[in-house]
Amino acid sequence: MHHHCEVWIPTNQNVEGQVEEVMEPYYEGNNPVEGFWDWYQIGGRWKGVHVPEYDQATDPDHLEACKLCKGTGNRPGWVYYKNGVRKFRDDWSKKCNGCNVCHGTGKASIWPTSWEPHPKDVIPISELPDGFDCYTLLLPKGPIHWEQGAWPKEPAGELLKEVNKLKLSLALERAEISIGYLVTVDYHS
Repeated sequence: MHHHCEVWIPTNQNVEGQVEEVMEPYYEGNNPVEGFWDWYQIGGRWKGVHVPEYDQATDPDHLEACKLCKGTGNRPGWVYYKNGVRKFRDDWSKKCNGCNVCHGTGKASIWPTSWEPHPKDVIPISELPDGFDCYTLLLPKGPIHWEQGAWPKEPAGELLKEVNKLKLSLALERAEISIGYLVTVDYHS
């Protein structure tokens, strides 16, 4: 399962090296008791999360020709033309607009592990968006994990997000961290 982690680092120099140093003690292969990850990357599935208006789904750097329909938007056997009018084999192919991967656009997202990090995947703490939350916060004293007990769109999920927002702010405050940087990390456990 993939989780969203924010890693605190003191400077924005050699970010990858600093993140590696902070993450290393928690690698499951070396620390089966306290380890919580077996793979990670900066950004990944949470690329651009510090930028509320950023949309991963529409980032042109994430798109390629759909392999299933070969970039046509028409999956073989799902779409046909009659008198120049596009028709669908059945309700499902119509609901998918001709292809259940690209939904008729001819473009599909590349795998998130292939995405390059967003420039704002590393931000000063002072630029942390209001109400920001994450699954794991990794500080010099160790990790803080918040369990996600409900889907974000459900009422309980919204309440949990509000609680987590307070926890993130309080965790930084209690750790006496007001400067430095947060790096968005996608990790697998």
